Amino acid sequence: MFLRNKLSLAVQDKMAFLIEPVRPSSIKSHDRFILERKIFPYILSNCKKVLFVGCAKYTKSYNQVFSNIEYWTLDFLEAKARYGSKNHVQGSLTELSKYFKKDYFDAIILNSVFGWGVDTAPEIRLALVECNQVLRSGGILIIGWNDLGTRSSKEFREMINSNRLFELFDLPTLNTYEYRTESHRHVFNFLRKPCNTA
Repeated sequence: MFLRNKLSLAVQDKMAFLIEPVRPSSIKSHDRFILERKIFPYILSNCKKVLFVGCAKYTKSYNQVFSNIEYWTLDFLEAKARYGSKNHVQGSLTELSKYFKKDYFDAIILNSVFGWGVDTAPEIRLALVECNQVLRSGGILIIGWNDLGTRSSKEFREMINSNRLFELFDLPTLNTYEYRTESHRHVFNFLRKPCNTA
């Protein structure tokens, strides 16, 4: 029954992607559909302060999507600032605590950052530490990455799923902590900073 429900969800997502119109500024791919139509609604309903890492022409429209919450963007390249939010920081994901207060964000979205700028295992570990520092207790970390089926992809998945800073989080709009899209073998992982129990 559980497998049938998961399969049914995947088929529904694929059908909605094929039928539902996508904004002209968006890339027409299944992974963008999942990000914009499944992940963003959850973020908008549950978060007040969001950091989106990595800016490009197709992310400029996200300023409108997140206009009713405190929306920040970060990119290492100065030229990408024009695609960022009014709250934009030029800087590195591996130095988040240099720019933001501890426990500041409700959610951080890293889509196509690992493997596209933050590449080595030490950089990825440091980025996870920095995300943990600036996420509030119970805050959500969303990681989108391309699984190319290589040894490094397997190591990356193990690094994400076995880290001690975050717990796996079943995103309610997708009912899973890991969602594999059909386009480009793109994978979304959902992690949560553990809640303080003290």
